[in-house]
Amino acid sequence: MEDIERNAQEEHSNKFNKDFIFYILSTLGLLIYVGTNLYISYIADYKLFVWHPILMAIMILISTQGTIVLQKAVKKQEKARSLLFHKLMQIISLICLIIGFVVIYYNKSIKGSTHYKTYHAKIGLIAFIVYIIQLITGLALTFFPSLLGGISKSKKYYKHHRLIGYINLILIWLSAITSTRANWITKHFNQHWIWTFSIGLIIIGVIGRINFNKIKICNIKCNFSSFVNFTQYIPIYSQKNQTNQTNR
Repeated sequence: MEDIERNAQEEHSNKFNKDFIFYILSTLGLLIYVGTNLYISYIADYKLFVWHPILMAIMILISTQGTIVLQKAVKKQEKARSLLFHKLMQIISLICLIIGFVVIYYNKSIKGSTHYKTYHAKIGLIAFIVYIIQLITGLALTFFPSLLGGISKSKKYYKHHRLIGYINLILIWLSAITSTRANWITKHFNQHWIWTFSIGLIIIGVIGRINFNKIKICNIKCNFSSFVNFTQYIPIYSQKNQTNQTNR
């Protein structure tokens, strides 16, 4: 009995350490990425445009952290704290996102520049729209579950909300990655390995903490017995099975 308890404690400790390491990696990557953006904004000539990368960098930091913290919440109290932190972070990041969007839109308008010309702008616009929809859905699930048929029925949409959240996070980071190739960035900073290193850490950290059972929206079972049954339709395997049955 003592051995079993000891093994369970060791397994829990290893799991905790693994999740903590992934958290450190993602947080370190975020700090490097955001810190580099803020440094570039500081050394660049002050213009209205500067507020766009500043606000978007803060938005990326807050929204990603809000997702990371919620990933491994297990206990009831832990879930409650993590969910509160998640909601606060997403609301604050939305404010940064809206202001950052208004800044870049107004800046291009007064200059007469074309809107949504680059991949960065197009992906950013899609991420912005999905973010708004995702936030409204999250608020409905949390504060207005009656709109979805009550608390018990609304919970079945949690997995969809998580999945779309990860898709939106991918869109946000695709927009962030394409921004590193923008002329304004490359003009003031040419150490491209920093972007690769920081974003690599973030990808490893976030994926490493994903609980795929929480985003699985359909049950797909694949076992050995079903594979054996499937092989009867393959000529080579079918002949082997017939030969084996004859030998018996």
